[in-house]
This record gives sequence, C-alpha cells and structure tokens, in this order.
Amino acid sequence: MQRRTASASAPTVFSAWTQAAVTSVKRFIDSTITSGTASVQYIITAQRGTIQGRPSTPITVQFGRAGNGPGMTVTVGEDGLVTPIPTGKPKLAA
Repeated sequence: MQRRTASASAPTVFSAWTQAAVTSVKRFIDSTITSGTASVQYIITAQRGTIQGRPSTPITVQFGRAGNGPGMTVTVGEDGLVTPIPTGKPKLAA
C-alpha cells in the first residue's frame, strides 16, 4: 500500500508516494497520520504469492467537514463513489 498526504495549509499539493504498509490481512489502520493533514491518498496493490495485481485507483480520504456536517469523505477514482462517514472515531480498513 502506498500513501501520499496533503496538509491543511496546501490542501491541493500532495507529497510524493511512499510505502505505507505491507500486510497479509485485508485490514489496515494508519496510525501515522499527523495533526494538520487535510487529506490522504492510498493506492492498494494486491499480491498472492509472487504474483502482483494492478495498482488500484487512488482512494482519497479527506478530513474535516463532509457536506454540511462534521466527519470525513472517502472518494474512489475521479468519477467514483463519494461516501460521507458519520462523526465519531473514524475507522479505515483496506
């Protein structure tokens, strides 16, 4: 899984892609996101044995207000799905 971030001071400028995790389970909790991060993008590449799949479309997690309420928004792809997540402790599993 690769990740890049954008800060609140420059929300449209993303950092370079970096390796976020390698896991053998279908769940990932990113506990390294720092305060002041406006959004995070992830790319997931599946692997079985030595065979690697194609990288996913970037998945964007935007922190802050989703629509008119608090929470966060998850967007998949340029024309993809937009899902507001209710307030409370957000959980992200991949």
